[in-house]
Amino acid sequence: HSSTVDWTREPVNSMAGIMNTLAEDMQW
Repeated sequence: HSSTVDWTREPVNSMAGIMNTLAEDMQW
């Protein structure tokens, strides 16, 4: 993961990635 780069280049994309990670963690 290059979260830092994604966050700098595309905040929205990073946001989606974070939500995805959270969803995976909670295993909805």
